[in-house]
Amino acid sequence: MAESKKVTCKCGRTYPDKFKECPKCREPHPAITAKKKAAPHETDEQKKMRREAEYRQFMGIKNPGLVRCPNCGYEGPPTKINKGSGWIEIILWLVTFGIIGVVYSIWRRTNLPPACPDCQWLHCAPLRATPN
Repeated sequence: MAESKKVTCKCGRTYPDKFKECPKCREPHPAITAKKKAAPHETDEQKKMRREAEYRQFMGIKNPGLVRCPNCGYEGPPTKINKGSGWIEIILWLVTFGIIGVVYSIWRRTNLPPACPDCQWLHCAPLRATPN
């Protein structure tokens, strides 16, 4: 019968190699600790990019920057169209001395949905991979 390898913990206890941690002090196995130290740490930007790629793969999105317009059938990069009116923005800046004009300007430029550059349709969907 073959004997299993023994590992000595920092606390002085010897335990079989098959355990993941010391049964006395719960210190992780040295091999597991070495693997954790050897693994490079992901930055927040790398985590974000990895999660976005996993989401695109899960949802079947073929090209993340491309859209399909349900109105005219356009496929390609979208454009952004400001909400509201430019004339109202100018009038608010002049009449209210910029107080309400700032709020209106910020509202016009936030949360812009992807729009079709051909027909200006605002509800374009991401271009998805076709099922095999």
